[in-house]
Amino acid sequence: MVATPHPAATEAAVEILKQGGNAVDAAIAAAFVVSVAEQYHSGLGGGEFALVWRQGMETPAALDARECAPGYAAADMFIDRKTGQPDGDRSWKGGLAVGVPGSVKGRVQLHQRYGRLDWERVVAPAIRLARDGLVVNRILHGNIDRLKDDLASDSAASTIFLSTGTTPRRGDTLYQPTLARTLEQIALDQGASFYKGVQAKAIVRSVVRTGGIMTLKDLADYRVVWRRPLVVETSASGTASAHQIWTMSPPSSGGFCITLMLNILRHVPLDSMSPGSADQIHMIAQAMERAFADRAAYLGDPDFSPMPYPLNDITHGEYYEEAIDRRERKPVTGPGNYKLERIEAPDRHTSHISVIDGEGHMCALTTSVNTAFGSLVFVPELGIFLNN
Repeated sequence: MVATPHPAATEAAVEILKQGGNAVDAAIAAAFVVSVAEQYHSGLGGGEFALVWRQGMETPAALDARECAPGYAAADMFIDRKTGQPDGDRSWKGGLAVGVPGSVKGRVQLHQRYGRLDWERVVAPAIRLARDGLVVNRILHGNIDRLKDDLASDSAASTIFLSTGTTPRRGDTLYQPTLARTLEQIALDQGASFYKGVQAKAIVRSVVRTGGIMTLKDLADYRVVWRRPLVVETSASGTASAHQIWTMSPPSSGGFCITLMLNILRHVPLDSMSPGSADQIHMIAQAMERAFADRAAYLGDPDFSPMPYPLNDITHGEYYEEAIDRRERKPVTGPGNYKLERIEAPDRHTSHISVIDGEGHMCALTTSVNTAFGSLVFVPELGIFLNN
């Protein structure tokens, strides 16, 4: 089974499975294709999380290959010195917003530990798509059109994404020869140039040119982290059956939210409510509301921002009883109910891939450059956008 956000990525994963690859090989192949097909969501300049489970493993492996802050990052780097107030643009647009990308190293290490096919074969479908052309679909057209002024301001990016001087139409073919060559190099050296060679120098040049602080040392020192995933029992109140869900731990917020929502709902008699009823939808919505309020208030990178309560309290303890007490059956009151000044609407700029192979091995991979086209910093020598 393969599920991806783009047909070309799904086809690549199936191709790899038919060649004898396992779930990890297929997920990595799909991720590289997504890096070609959805640069507005994901790409080589971003980061990702992955979960892997194989027969005989007691718990899944959890890979944290998200971006990290450059060494010269400081607490006040997004503060306007004239006003003393946060400058929101600095954190999402331009070189200062760019974190050290982790996707390439993450995929290399994931493959080294759990892959089966040769690395070159896993990267091959993405090289082919970048070289031979990608058919522009509705989503690609819309994202390019929405940000065409920003893309037009970069001559190298506009040559690719606005090659006719305007937004490509649905059904047109988008060619990315520079990205194809970048992928060919990654296939040859497993990311060595990306982190310590010519490609690394190109990344740093683009970051510094657009006001950033990344150095060659930042790229050379980048390390992925293997973490312990979170687990949640899914049985609802009054039901006899139970399943376990393993999900990514912080700094991922998705795993935290899923775990929190499901554990709140364990104490709710959903089975006594009519499916799709106002009561059932209301209780689910309240669990979601609470989870996202806590995400905004408390969550961060556990290496730097300690959680206000131990992670194991997410699955046990008094936290849930208090959460349930606050979920009265009344109209959802919004984030103000949880004493938060503001919660931004979540950005819809991330790609997810799920694969189960014929042996029952599983890989779930989430990859992103964060907001659309990331920081809008384009590396002309590599044909990629960098994250924010």
